[in-house]
Amino acid sequence: MKRKLFLIAFTIMLSASLLGFNQVSYADQASTPKHIEQKDGSTYYEYWKVYKKKSISRVGGKWHLGVTAWGAGTVKLSKKISVANKVTGTVNVSYSKLTAALGYDVTKTNSTTASFSTYAKTGQKVGIYWKPVYSRWKVTQRKYIHSDHSTIPVDKYAKCYPRKYHHLSYKPKILN
Repeated sequence: MKRKLFLIAFTIMLSASLLGFNQVSYADQASTPKHIEQKDGSTYYEYWKVYKKKSISRVGGKWHLGVTAWGAGTVKLSKKISVANKVTGTVNVSYSKLTAALGYDVTKTNSTTASFSTYAKTGQKVGIYWKPVYSRWKVTQRKYIHSDHSTIPVDKYAKCYPRKYHHLSYKPKILN
């Protein structure tokens, strides 16, 4: 009997949640659950968790011109740069939970030195370009509802695509 009453009460609460009554949005709070005391004294809240994660590819960022020089001789690039890890898509979990799930700081900015050299013939103008290369992940987040002592997964998902800085790529280019 108690189980049947609980299931009825939970169905009503779930329906009310899906219809927008007593619904709490955590987009601004990065999925920090907010406890809501219901009229019957029960506690209800919603939150998001990392559901799946998968490393999917390596992708390059935009090309940047590092240095230009006229030949003849060696053209060298040596420049300190900063490259930030990135996240695109919808992020409903906190960045700290995303960082913990992936095992690296998704908000980190990496300092490195772009270093490359090439040869230019007499009369050639050569540019050395660099770009960051990232390891790209696909992270699926899932919404959960907690009511008193039960946690129920909801059939609502969000995807984000974190990118972790991996290395720099270079290309020399004749500019004249």
